[in-house]
Amino acid sequence: MKEPPYHVLIVEDEVIPAEYLASIIHDDPRFVVRSTVQNAVQARGVLRAEAIDLIFMDIMIEGALSGAELALEIHQSYPQILIIFATAYSDEEMTDYAAEAEAFAYLLKPYRPKQIAATLKLAATRLLGSPAQPTMPETLDLVGGYRYNLARRRLELDGKSIDLSTHEKALLHLLAVERHRTLDKEALMQHLNLSDDSLRALIYRLRKRTMSDFIRNVKRSGYRLGLAE
Repeated sequence: MKEPPYHVLIVEDEVIPAEYLASIIHDDPRFVVRSTVQNAVQARGVLRAEAIDLIFMDIMIEGALSGAELALEIHQSYPQILIIFATAYSDEEMTDYAAEAEAFAYLLKPYRPKQIAATLKLAATRLLGSPAQPTMPETLDLVGGYRYNLARRRLELDGKSIDLSTHEKALLHLLAVERHRTLDKEALMQHLNLSDDSLRALIYRLRKRTMSDFIRNVKRSGYRLGLAE
């Protein structure tokens, strides 16, 4: 179980946004910004020299390799590092890049302190780990006979895969990984970069695809995944 402070790498080719992001992270004593770089070459150098726990990755960076491509490379070489995508774009292609790189979160620019603080809170929980779940199972048994394969990020019923949208997959995977605790609405909104109405609609659609108890409301606390008893 890793203890804080956690080491952060910022990959951002614009100086002012990078400095602003670093100042927000500095307010959380659990995190220390070890370096700020502008391209893939510099990022690789830091990763060879430093033990990095968390990366804020701008999708569009200078150089031959984009941030999205660099994130895929890092995920393959350093799967333990949490990657948070940051971009000024919110189209489906960018969301797909984040899903493919198994990004921990997806943030829209301009950076907002509350959004960053909520994301860091979730990241600290993930990095610290939970004594109740020292290892991550490959498959979770859920209510109604549903099963979720964490490695493949696939929801199944009676051995058949259920088609989900990119946002539905992101919500389900987050709830599955954090299955032993309740995730509050604000944290989910920040993590998935959704408004209150959009989050409610997403939960509604996922329940409609499965069953009403698939995602459970915890009164005055938030949501959690419906595990088989």
